[in-house]
Amino acid sequence: MQNDDETCSDRDSSGAFVGVPRGGVRRWKRKVLGGGTANPAASSAVSVPNRAPVSTPPTTTFKFGEHEAKVYDLKGIDLKQQEITPNFGHLVATGEAMYFHGKKKGDEEQSLWQLKYSHEELTGISPVGLSADIAVLATNGKNVYCESRENTFDWYDGKTFHTGKKNTGIRPIAAVAGKDTLYTYTKMGETITKGRFDNGEIKDAVEAIGKQSFSMTPVYADDKEIFVRSEVKKDGKNVEFLASFDTNGKELHRFDGFPSNENPYGWTVTTNYVVHVKAKGVFRIYDRATGKLIADVATKLKPYRMATITGNDVLVYDLDKRFYRVDF
Repeated sequence: MQNDDETCSDRDSSGAFVGVPRGGVRRWKRKVLGGGTANPAASSAVSVPNRAPVSTPPTTTFKFGEHEAKVYDLKGIDLKQQEITPNFGHLVATGEAMYFHGKKKGDEEQSLWQLKYSHEELTGISPVGLSADIAVLATNGKNVYCESRENTFDWYDGKTFHTGKKNTGIRPIAAVAGKDTLYTYTKMGETITKGRFDNGEIKDAVEAIGKQSFSMTPVYADDKEIFVRSEVKKDGKNVEFLASFDTNGKELHRFDGFPSNENPYGWTVTTNYVVHVKAKGVFRIYDRATGKLIADVATKLKPYRMATITGNDVLVYDLDKRFYRVDF
């Protein structure tokens, strides 16, 4: 849930079309309420789950396909005033808090920080334990997993920070919500391993995704799919992509991101969507089930890192050290 280059139209990659589907549909632009433009793809009707009503008016909204995203500015705590500098390799969220690596002014060592929220308000912030490698951060909705400077595999259970055993090179991981299942990459991303978290160790590890033509970093996993990040060279540029696999290791879809020269900043996977962002406030949104590109939407936000809370609700940290929730 940690942090991140082909095209996705069914089994193809998608960033290269920049909002235009296969089949020759002309690109066209439409004003959106978020202060930008949307480049829609083909019909984008997606059946989304109901969400609880929100009494707070959104800060802004933007259209993508046949849907409207609502953006809520989460206020109550100012990281600038707190003199806390996040060190974002990843941002993860549970139902009541988000977690990131960072330092407070004067600290010599990096900590894992917990930032609590309730509805549309940030309610409390505190360090929960020392952390090291920013590439290691994941949550199953209960535990938050990280790595220490001593290469132990540590976790925070919402109350206590636990120190695990020395690991043998645990790198980026993805956790399955509500389960003890963890996915991690092996041999510098050649394969993906599935294992069971047990008191600071990953046990019963088996190969989940075999060697591909690209290196893989796990980004998201649930009971049905595993999503891995990689990149490919296109027209002389490195282009990020996300590939989804079923639990038998069969590739399902590829979702093209933005090329490296456009400052891509991260991915998130929700119940219905796969989302990529870049520095200039553009959200690239795919239909998760079909792999079809829905739209590229330009906004006035400055998204940097994202984390799915639940359903299609996403936390966004921006370059002004502010947090938003975007309800897609």
